[in-house]
Amino acid sequence: MSLLLIIALGKMITTSLTVGSGQSGGVFGPSIVIGGALGGVLGSFFAAWLPEISPPVGAFVMVGMAGFFSAAANTPLSSIIMVSEMTGNYRLLVPSMWVCMIAFLLARRSTLYAGQLARRSDSPVHLGEMMQVVLTRLSVKDALVSADNSLVVHESATLAELSQRFSSTHHSSFPVVDDDGKLVGVIDDAALRLAVCMQGQGVDGIVVAHDLIERSPVLVQNESLQSAMHKMVTAGRDELVVVDANEVTRVVGTLSRRDLLTAYDREIHRDLDTRTGTLV
Repeated sequence: MSLLLIIALGKMITTSLTVGSGQSGGVFGPSIVIGGALGGVLGSFFAAWLPEISPPVGAFVMVGMAGFFSAAANTPLSSIIMVSEMTGNYRLLVPSMWVCMIAFLLARRSTLYAGQLARRSDSPVHLGEMMQVVLTRLSVKDALVSADNSLVVHESATLAELSQRFSSTHHSSFPVVDDDGKLVGVIDDAALRLAVCMQGQGVDGIVVAHDLIERSPVLVQNESLQSAMHKMVTAGRDELVVVDANEVTRVVGTLSRRDLLTAYDREIHRDLDTRTGTLV
């Protein structure tokens, strides 16, 4: 027992000096040795004082390896599986689960691996995967700041009215409706800039909003943000018109790329707050 304790302390000191001084050296091997030695110390203690109920010392060694590495690397599941693989059976599965989870909870705020990220979503490798999952979970309705019908213009609107509307907002798409309030098309910012240039050239009473409309993809309220992003990229637009799910000709607002990313960021932070609250 004394020898095992000396090995554990000596390995701690030598590993700390090696890694701390910037020299080449791993952490996995020393963690296994230290954990196994400490487990052996505890197993020898129970074998000496409680031999009737004490499990074999080897069991303490295996569980000690898993527990120490779980705390050092913040990898409880991998450590539990490692014990099962090394022993070839699942008899130590429950003890390993208890030890690894307790060790992980006690040491989860620190790690020996400087490059280890706190969450999978922080990894650039998994960024695209996480973004797709979140955007699929959210709907267009979740990203709408408010149902805004102030952007809607009538198909008979003059260039002067369009110019005034264009200069008073930052939106890039304006839905055009007919006398019944049904969507007939969209005027984008390029067409509005053309309208501003044409104003004052004697066409103000001739060219109206209906002459400038374009066909554009529309979004339905219950459509996923993943689908909305795909439509924006495919159509080359930063803003699309949103229509009612039950009446696809009734405009309820517009969704911009900025609104979509804001909803994504809000959902990511909500998940982060939920996980943090669960761990604390």
